[in-house]
Amino acid sequence: MIIIDDREPEKIKNILYKEGVRIKTMRLTIGDYIIGDLGIERKSTYDFYRSIIDKRIFDQTSRLKEAYPRQAIIIEGDIEDLLYTSTNPSAILGTLTSLAVDYSIPLIYSRDEEDTAKILIYIWRKYMKKKGRESLPRYKPRIMNDRERLEFIVQSLPNIGPKLAKNILTHYRTLRALFTSSLSELKSVEGLGEKRAQEIYRLITLDYTKLID
Repeated sequence: MIIIDDREPEKIKNILYKEGVRIKTMRLTIGDYIIGDLGIERKSTYDFYRSIIDKRIFDQTSRLKEAYPRQAIIIEGDIEDLLYTSTNPSAILGTLTSLAVDYSIPLIYSRDEEDTAKILIYIWRKYMKKKGRESLPRYKPRIMNDRERLEFIVQSLPNIGPKLAKNILTHYRTLRALFTSSLSELKSVEGLGEKRAQEIYRLITLDYTKLID
């Protein structure tokens, strides 16, 4: 069985299902896929680059290593194109090297969602062959505590890394206070700056119903 985070693309789930893979969809707080004792994080090249810019990548990797006995990261998309078009290719290369050398995380490169599904099927079949039968993981993935959940929610805001998330939560103390704050209040948070404050304010005051087709 492959356990899949319920926010993952339907295309990947459908390919797995058609290939006879038993899947279970649920909300995962850490990682996107679980195969046996292996926790897998999937990142598009865009998400990967954004996580480098806002310095979330190493915090996410540390949590992945804490939660699962074995780990892997699938980077989906054209990594060479990302390197050529990025304004800071050295940061990308440095991060890739650090993940492989310092964190000992296997990096798997995928062209697209279909490719990712094929990779997951290959890993699942290897696991099935090794185990001889299908089974759920024999451990319980570590669940975020309340502090980590709050930090995780704030880090999902535009260009907010781990350190800045802690500054914001220390300043506001509660999510209610953060999400009901004015633009001028946001600008007063240490390290946030006017540009990020404006983007966060725009997002938290955005009418979701106007975005629905």
